[in-house]
Amino acid sequence: MTEEREPVIELHPRMPCHLCGDELLFAAQVPITVDWIAGQSVTARRTVTLCPRCHRDDLAAQGLLAFLAIHERITSETAQEAGTLICEWMATTTSKTYTNDDLDADIHLWEVGNM
Repeated sequence: MTEEREPVIELHPRMPCHLCGDELLFAAQVPITVDWIAGQSVTARRTVTLCPRCHRDDLAAQGLLAFLAIHERITSETAQEAGTLICEWMATTTSKTYTNDDLDADIHLWEVGNM
């Protein structure tokens, strides 16, 4: 069995944004390497999503959001630019580690009704 190392991208996925419930622009299953405590590395997939509302202030997403706002669809003329922006955004997004501080901040947002 060969290992899938390419991302799987779904435009306008059926799942809603996990933060606001609105429609997503896309979801991507991105291969990542997870380092276990015992020193082993395991390849897994991480699903990342792009929401025009929730990610509008995310610097890593702004170029891609601007591109998708201007271009109604990805064509052969815009495919290279779209691919570059998507790859850059996915690389930045998947390199972020969700910390306990992030969890505490999300819990606070949820408790005050902002999530």
